[in-house]
Amino acid sequence: MSIMVFVLFLYCCQSDLDRLNKNNVEITGVVPNAYYTNFNIIYSDSGILKVKITGRILEQYSKTKEKPGKDIMRDSIHVRFYNQTQTVSSQLYADYAIRNNKTNEMHAKGNVVVVNSKKEKLNTERLTWNSQTKKIICDTTVVITKPNGQKIVGSSLESDERFENYKITKVSGELPFQREEAPK
Repeated sequence: MSIMVFVLFLYCCQSDLDRLNKNNVEITGVVPNAYYTNFNIIYSDSGILKVKITGRILEQYSKTKEKPGKDIMRDSIHVRFYNQTQTVSSQLYADYAIRNNKTNEMHAKGNVVVVNSKKEKLNTERLTWNSQTKKIICDTTVVITKPNGQKIVGSSLESDERFENYKITKVSGELPFQREEAPK
């Protein structure tokens, strides 16, 4: 009985392999050099944690003569920015992001949210974070919600990467808004 099962098993495996060898499988299009699930990327300087990026899917494409390398992050991205005491100073969430390895820019899209240490929350559909210049730029509608619930709406935004010092253009929303800190 066991010999018959073994012969049957061998026959089934052999026929599957024969069919695979006879079918010329061809992969077309651009294929990532690496594919990760539940990824974790850490950026540090002199052993001090600066940025941590986590997410569900990461596709990495190597640099070629025609194109710079890039990382495509899909299905939920979470970026944490750390201060000198290595505590989280701000966080960025998005559905999708592409990081260009040549320009060091990350383009985040879809339900983009940035929260700073003052608990101010930025909502937008897309933004660009440049890790070299340490700037965040939004070229589309932005909504900033203060901890007291007050909203400020603008047509674009430029900020430091910690979302602590920002400029908004064409401000509208629930005005006049109350200043939370005394001017210096």
